[in-house]
Amino acid sequence: MADAAKIPTLPPETAAAFAEFARACKAAARAVALYPGTHPAIGVSLGRLAQATTRLAEKGAFRLQVQAGVLLLDGAAAARPDPAIGELAEVLSRHTIGALTVNAAADAESWRTLLLLLARTPEEVRADGGIAHLWATAGGPSLELVEIDYAEVLREKQGEAATIEQVIAAALAGPQLQLDDSTFEALLRIAGDPEKLQQLLTQLEEAAAKTGPEGKAAAVLSLLRGLVDYVARTRPDQLENIFKQVGRAAGAFSAEMMAELLAQADKPDAMAGTTKSGTTESKAGAYGVASSKVGVNV
Repeated sequence: MADAAKIPTLPPETAAAFAEFARACKAAARAVALYPGTHPAIGVSLGRLAQATTRLAEKGAFRLQVQAGVLLLDGAAAARPDPAIGELAEVLSRHTIGALTVNAAADAESWRTLLLLLARTPEEVRADGGIAHLWATAGGPSLELVEIDYAEVLREKQGEAATIEQVIAAALAGPQLQLDDSTFEALLRIAGDPEKLQQLLTQLEEAAAKTGPEGKAAAVLSLLRGLVDYVARTRPDQLENIFKQVGRAAGAFSAEMMAELLAQADKPDAMAGTTKSGTTESKAGAYGVASSKVGVNV
């Protein structure tokens, strides 16, 4: 899911051109879908779309990306998206188009070919081989689309879910997180994504609920200690970033969990050994959680 706080905002003039382009797309798509091929309304609407494309591509090709229902232009979003931008995102997403690169040479005929494909139902398109296959056959180089491989996305999600289950089981098993390096690497990738890390910690707290407050805190400390130990051993330069990530995620802990983590922070089991990061020695893993941050006792 896209983090709105991290998505750059388009300059007002670019956002206006983007909205104009999206509205032209909407009008041309309607005309192509409703009228026979020789109807003058199609030529007029496609001509306006080609002009809007030229204005938006004044500095070169541009790329549209669909992320969590938001349509980005070269990685940035309009501060106040026009409804037509949202509708264009929905159409692209419905046809599993994750990205569309539009070159300055995109003309009316190129758009007509693509819009005819988008006017079909997603089921019909998939039955004929998918949008990327059909575009490779009928389209041209002025428009380049990337189809989302949902089968691959599903495989990645299933693999991630299995990793989370394995990590939770290991954290509940005892103070030493017993995982192989490949699983630690997967855990590190999860820790690098604030949303996924939050999901992991929430699931861990829920899974440990029957062990009581002390057991829940012990499981969380086991996970954090194991993660810090692995990072300290393999890439100590990333320790500070890991502390920050975990600190932000800890802000969602219950007050009960916060209090228990504070109570356990100085116990021997909360220690993860002494590591070096640059020239500073720290006892990584002696966690105290307060004010939505995880502190390290040094």
